[in-house]
Amino acid sequence: MVWKEIMKPKVIAILCADIHLSHKPPIWRSNEPDWYVAMARPLNEIQELQAKYKCPILCAGDIFDKWNSPAELINWAMIHLPKEMFSIPGQHDFCYHNIEDLHRSAYWTLVEAKKITNIELNKPLELADYKIKLYGFPWGMKLQKCYDRKIGWKHIALIHKYLWTKDYKYKKALETDNVKKYAKILKTYDVVVVGDNHKSFVMEL
Repeated sequence: MVWKEIMKPKVIAILCADIHLSHKPPIWRSNEPDWYVAMARPLNEIQELQAKYKCPILCAGDIFDKWNSPAELINWAMIHLPKEMFSIPGQHDFCYHNIEDLHRSAYWTLVEAKKITNIELNKPLELADYKIKLYGFPWGMKLQKCYDRKIGWKHIALIHKYLWTKDYKYKKALETDNVKKYAKILKTYDVVVVGDNHKSFVMEL
């Protein structure tokens, strides 16, 4: 008789998007007695997962709800965001949705403080300790196929772009930018993390 060991899946990264840190709560969360405490809850959960699995955090954009967030919120983010966080900016992170002015934003303050690592367009980032190669596509940037693949590595794309799906869409959303339209590009990556939908879904192409 031959016994075959069943290997448990290994967690190599924690994926997230659209954190939308804000100084004031949205209307539907206005009953929270302390909004900063409320924002800390999911971030604490992410940090607990990171401590358990010892892996990086990959964020597909919109860390802040406003590009010019107040100093109080930025300082709070410095303390409460997890370590080893790699991200791209979403449109809420841009100054008036203009990527050329990203250096003026609260997001960029986190980059300069080395609290987060920004993944630049056309400059894949290698995480050698994890054998992960990251490709970044901030909001408004054209998607590209995976290139320069490395054997034994996971190639992960972080994209901030609304991708329409039948079951995970918002009211009056246009169907023109759908998952099927970009399938040939997305399939060249091992994993794709997409921000901006605000409705989580998992899909195999």
